[in-house]
Amino acid sequence: MQVPNFSRPPAQHIINFGIDPPTPLQLVLWEHIAPLIDYIQALEKRVNQIERGQSEWVSTKQALQITGIKSGDTLKRLRELPNAIIIVRFEGKTSKQPKYLRASLIAYCESRIRKPTQPGRNLAA
Repeated sequence: MQVPNFSRPPAQHIINFGIDPPTPLQLVLWEHIAPLIDYIQALEKRVNQIERGQSEWVSTKQALQITGIKSGDTLKRLRELPNAIIIVRFEGKTSKQPKYLRASLIAYCESRIRKPTQPGRNLAA
């Protein structure tokens, strides 16, 4: 959803419900609403940046940093599993340099988060 760019608007952008010029109450309301609109626009920009970054291909070194995995061998083993979450492609002169899809690495990390157990549930049973 696109939010109109109303940061520090001229009077014609203030919703005045057919009253021209705007009432003092409308001006006071706008003083409080304008910073919220600015904040929402900044969040929207950041979300778009993050979404663009999700489709980025990263090196093995970056993949290890994102996942917290210590060994490239472990990363290789995980990407070769039959139902692997981690998506890899090979590029370079010898086609031996793997590149990992950032979104798949994040999905792997999220799959490793343990879900809380139900309150009062006996885990020993």
